[in-house]
Amino acid sequence: MKPQFLLIFLSLFFAIYPTFGQEVFIDSRDKKEYKTVTISGIKWMTENLDFETELSLSSDPQHQTNTRLSGRYYHLDEICCVCPDGWRLPGVEDWLSFFSYSLKSVDSLAPLKFIGNENHFAIDGYSENLNVFDDTNPLKLTPTGRVEGGKYNVQENYADYWTLDPPKWNHDLPPSTSNHAHVLSTVYEGKTHIHIRNKSFTNIHSHKHHLNPKKKGKLRMFMIRCVKTVD
Repeated sequence: MKPQFLLIFLSLFFAIYPTFGQEVFIDSRDKKEYKTVTISGIKWMTENLDFETELSLSSDPQHQTNTRLSGRYYHLDEICCVCPDGWRLPGVEDWLSFFSYSLKSVDSLAPLKFIGNENHFAIDGYSENLNVFDDTNPLKLTPTGRVEGGKYNVQENYADYWTLDPPKWNHDLPPSTSNHAHVLSTVYEGKTHIHIRNKSFTNIHSHKHHLNPKKKGKLRMFMIRCVKTVD
């Protein structure tokens, strides 16, 4: 194989099958340990953040549908700076890389489908192929649900997390229509979150509904996975 073709092949191979290695991170604030994994140049915590803050709530064992659930639910006012120093909330591209990796691991020919506009996204196309809550998944995702109006709402088929506001997305995407995933056209700064539905679809968006701190009866709190870019 000629060198230039070998280089192209290797580039495509690692784009489809990113390498990852496990490590342990110790949060200097409370000395808690988090296992980590690196996927496509992004280091992820493979556990939900469990740093106690004034407004956060712990996972409630009485409401768990999965014994692997741990971590805390965080208030909108705290998410800007709750990750350890050098870490951040994941962004849209981080999640897209994770889903691309996960799907290619189980079906190298299955394409992800993106529905949306420049601000908001629905990720589809994995419903028949990918169990995002499988124990073999590198992020060790588990159903988190959310806290809404002070009440725990944890079900077996979804996980909700805070994420970074999406940048202006330059990729060509299908129109923002879907039979099962709503895609919103406006970003409400600081309120972006991801809804991961197992064997179904995922959408990343922001909205005022259920996220108004003045309406505590509807206010939602989500868990957090922190990430960092590997140098």
